[in-house]
Amino acid sequence: MHPSCGYAASDRAWRLLIERARTDGPAWVVGAVGVALPGLRPAAYRLRGFSGDVQAELLIAFVAALRSMKLGGSRV
Repeated sequence: MHPSCGYAASDRAWRLLIERARTDGPAWVVGAVGVALPGLRPAAYRLRGFSGDVQAELLIAFVAALRSMKLGGSRV
């Protein structure tokens, strides 16, 4: 998800990753987490630092969101 990537392309990529994470097994969940890490790290620092507890809670919330978020609309 390079900054030069437009929102439409980013949305298409995220929809694909999320759909695959939901249907094709844990390897796709790990892949989605890997793509999200550059955004999750700054979020962890803003919360309380990058401690193990914060990391674990962010990953739990991210994986739950993979399962439950709606894929319609823009800016997935």
